[in-house]
Amino acid sequence: MRDVALSGGKVTFQLANTGNSHYLPTAIAVRGFTAAGIPVQDWPVSGWYVLAGTTRTFSVPLERPACERVRSLLVEVRIGETTLKGPLATPGGACPD
Repeated sequence: MRDVALSGGKVTFQLANTGNSHYLPTAIAVRGFTAAGIPVQDWPVSGWYVLAGTTRTFSVPLERPACERVRSLLVEVRIGETTLKGPLATPGGACPD
């Protein structure tokens, strides 16, 4: 996972496959937390195959009112027994301006 970012109320990230066979994420979610680390909301994401030698970009819109309380985000991607985690601090909130 790379390039986890927030812009215009959307979380974006990429899944890259530098190997020589495809993989299918079994679960993808963006999780929002308050400044105290209390879960606010999970946004599930539909995954699809990431073919060998390619990169797939994901974009997840964050809705109000939950995004107003979010101060950090965590992108979690499960691939088989492995879970990738991409944290992102959002001290000013996660809603679009």
